Amino acid sequence: MHELEDEWAVYTAINNSSKDSDKNYTLFVENIYHGLLYLQEKKHTEAMQCFDLLLNALPYDARYSRYHCGTWEFKGLVYESMGQTDKCIQAYQQALKIADEFNILDAKIDIYRLLGIHAGELHNPEQKYRYQDSYLALKDSLLSYRQVANIDGARFISEMRKIEAEKMRDQAKRKQLEQMLSLCAVFMAITILFLIILYLKNRQLRATNLSLYSKNHELFRAEAEERKLRAERAIVRLPEPELVGVSPTDTTLTEAMPEERYRSSNLSEEDKDEILDRITEVMNNLQEVCQADFTVDRLAELAQARTKQVSQVINERYGCNFNTFVNNYRIREACRRLDDPEQRATFTIEALSLSLGFKSRSTFVIQFKRVTGMTPSQYQKLSVSSQA
Repeated sequence: MHELEDEWAVYTAINNSSKDSDKNYTLFVENIYHGLLYLQEKKHTEAMQCFDLLLNALPYDARYSRYHCGTWEFKGLVYESMGQTDKCIQAYQQALKIADEFNILDAKIDIYRLLGIHAGELHNPEQKYRYQDSYLALKDSLLSYRQVANIDGARFISEMRKIEAEKMRDQAKRKQLEQMLSLCAVFMAITILFLIILYLKNRQLRATNLSLYSKNHELFRAEAEERKLRAERAIVRLPEPELVGVSPTDTTLTEAMPEERYRSSNLSEEDKDEILDRITEVMNNLQEVCQADFTVDRLAELAQARTKQVSQVINERYGCNFNTFVNNYRIREACRRLDDPEQRATFTIEALSLSLGFKSRSTFVIQFKRVTGMTPSQYQKLSVSSQA
């Protein structure tokens, strides 16, 4: 069934891209596809309805003669599945009539072969061998003179003996085929079960990623509001606002307890606030922050503070070291670019990592997953789907 679905997907893609598709051909393919699906599911009535619809809808002429012939063959398959061998033979005989009328030789060969098989099932050896003789005679007639001339006597006799032996082995092969079909059915059941489990896991993973994506956006929004408040506070010098609704796992916004090494620091809370405002102002300059050689010394220089003071403020107010602090800013800028359709189309993941100051793609991916909980590629896919 999966093979049918794969072939149907390919056909649909091709058919949709074609502006000059034959409506009758499309009707034929669609009904044959659905009829075969019904047949595999043992829905014989629905399958027969699909094939009867074709016989009634398609013009009966030379152009669509193969469609009519093939449809009768498929009806024969339905009767075979239902165990109605007599009706199966009648359907193949109708297909043979059409093939004979429009001189469809290759179809006649296949129909003679099928009629020979099913005539044997009805224990009618005379009819069985008559059909098989017609099959062999027609098959031989299609061989070119050069092909026949190249077969020497011994090989020809050997081929004839093989054909005779094959007639005797038909029943045994049919039993083997039934066993193989049973094994295939078991294998398909296991495969379907595995695919269902895989689908459920993928759906659960996607739901988790969507949740992470939404939480990251909420954190980005909260951080943007925080930066805006800091900028306003820097102008009017209001007291530091208390942050609420921020995830404790977000190391860019959490405030840590002062470390032992800073207990001897003489910085007042007001001094720390001023340095923090200057740090924030510098960090908003992404062109500077995204330089590969951006260091804590450079940040201290731009913030007009000592390196040790900058490290202390970052550690106490953000609960992390300088490298983590800078990488958090860079990853949030990466998310912003991945959410922007115009920028997203101009960057590869590797180019994006280099533009943000990361020295390697692997480092970028590790830091991105640390901050967002997913890889850049996963984030990009979710961004595209959410904007579709």
